[in-house]
Amino acid sequence: MIGALFTGLILYLLSKMWRPGALAVGVLALALACGRLFRPDSVAIGGFKVPREWEVWGHGRYLSAFGFLLGMGVITTMPSPMMLALIAWAWNVGSLAWATITFGMFGVGRLVGTVAAIAGQSRAQGDAATAADAVIERLIHLARLEALTAVGLGVIAVVTS
Repeated sequence: MIGALFTGLILYLLSKMWRPGALAVGVLALALACGRLFRPDSVAIGGFKVPREWEVWGHGRYLSAFGFLLGMGVITTMPSPMMLALIAWAWNVGSLAWATITFGMFGVGRLVGTVAAIAGQSRAQGDAATAADAVIERLIHLARLEALTAVGLGVIAVVTS
């Protein structure tokens, strides 16, 4: 939640200077939804994933850094292009509370995949990469649900602009 609050604060401060507008948010959400529907295994811009080498920091430091960045929405075990739509929406709304809730829920949602990967690690003889890949394969169908949610966000934003 600290990472979500941090991102929420940044977007709130940015919204005090300038907001992208509901129409821009809606168009972005609809464009990204189309990409997500037709390329469900695509990742966020740059394709950045959590570096597995960070585990050498030790569990406490690694989990603290990972949790903070996960809450921020910066990194995740399963990146999504829809993060850009969430950033634009939270920026446009201009509410610290809504931005914090949005990124907090995003972090919780992504954390579910991480917890499943950690639980699956024991079945994969401790191989984190194999466990994470197995979780991603099982959850890939959720990309379409995520895209449909983005269509809803996009339509609402366009209609209300």
